[in-house]
Amino acid sequence: MGTKVLSITEGSVSNAASQPPASSSLPTEGPMLEPPTDKERENGDDKKKKKAAIMKVEEKKKEAEIKVIKLEVRMLKSISEAAARAIKKLKASSEMKDLNITFDQKAFIKGIELCEGRMVRKFLELDLSFLEEEPDEEAGPSDVAADPSPIEVIVESSEPATEVPEPM
Repeated sequence: MGTKVLSITEGSVSNAASQPPASSSLPTEGPMLEPPTDKERENGDDKKKKKAAIMKVEEKKKEAEIKVIKLEVRMLKSISEAAARAIKKLKASSEMKDLNITFDQKAFIKGIELCEGRMVRKFLELDLSFLEEEPDEEAGPSDVAADPSPIEVIVESSEPATEVPEPM
């Protein structure tokens, strides 16, 4: 009788204890793993080098972006400081005072015109033609010489002008 090779799933391994498994029972499916060749090792090393180079480039890119952001912040800060100095200098200048005076005058005139318009609409029966200035007239000092003599105030007694009859 020949020796029978039993698998573990069949239950008994007593007859197969002294013999190695047959070559037909070894797995033959799938590729056999062999050690990589020198060329494959070089390709793997190249991939690692490329990956490291890519990581280095990405790191430098991030550093450059951070540097750009810092420079932008510094530039904006410098611009705002320069603008603040220019505004402060303009506010102190006589040019700004002249601008303020001109603006105030225009705002005042506009306010008067609005008020006149409201008055005309509110009081239609009144003759407000005296409010209109002639185009040749400009506000300014009067050409009439001032009379330096003091004005005399006359105070009369405060007695009633009519008599009130007394009740009887």
